[in-house]
Amino acid sequence: WREMVDVGEAIGSKWWQSNGMTGVANAAFIMGDLEACERYLEADTQIGAGDPWLKYWNDQGHAMLAEARGDLPEAKRIYASVLDSQRLISYFRGMQYTYRNLARVNVLLNELDEAGRNYAGSLRISYDTGQIRETLANLIDIATVWKSQGRGEEAVRSVAAVLKHPEIDQHSLFREGSLREEAEALRAELESDLEPDRYQAAWRKGSLEEAEDIAVRILRKLEFRTSIP
Repeated sequence: WREMVDVGEAIGSKWWQSNGMTGVANAAFIMGDLEACERYLEADTQIGAGDPWLKYWNDQGHAMLAEARGDLPEAKRIYASVLDSQRLISYFRGMQYTYRNLARVNVLLNELDEAGRNYAGSLRISYDTGQIRETLANLIDIATVWKSQGRGEEAVRSVAAVLKHPEIDQHSLFREGSLREEAEALRAELESDLEPDRYQAAWRKGSLEEAEDIAVRILRKLEFRTSIP
């Protein structure tokens, strides 16, 4: 990443400089050096000023930094701001990722209804653009919210449908475990929480459903819309 910064500077490319600096900041974040991460992000803010693509990644870095420091309201504010800026340029992949990050912060703030809506925002884009792995990841996320809301049987049905999907052994972007590992962990929690008869009945129903059909049902119920034609 440092080499990319140097090359960008040598050829007069702010795009390469900024992307490299974002990478350096991310590396510092991963290594736990939050102060260095902040310095690199601040330097990157100056390099990429005026470019909405470069600003997107810089803002994501600032939001993650705020989240790591426990400043959840600030992380929420930045993620919401990022969504507004990405709508202006119709960067749907960025919106998809940001909706998911914002929903994660909502969960940490115990804003479960809002978390469900934001996960649905990510689901809407994932489903409409044919991103199967991300659609499955969103369904797992939404099922996790349902579990916290006491809607365990709905969560079981979703997990059952997800686990039988042929892409279940794939990894969603920016997440450590496989989709199967995440879904299995949630399934075990749900089985422990629910009475055996209720769990088995919900599991049988979910096993007869397709994950895509559950996604459509969620989106229709919430009447969630993006500006995708």
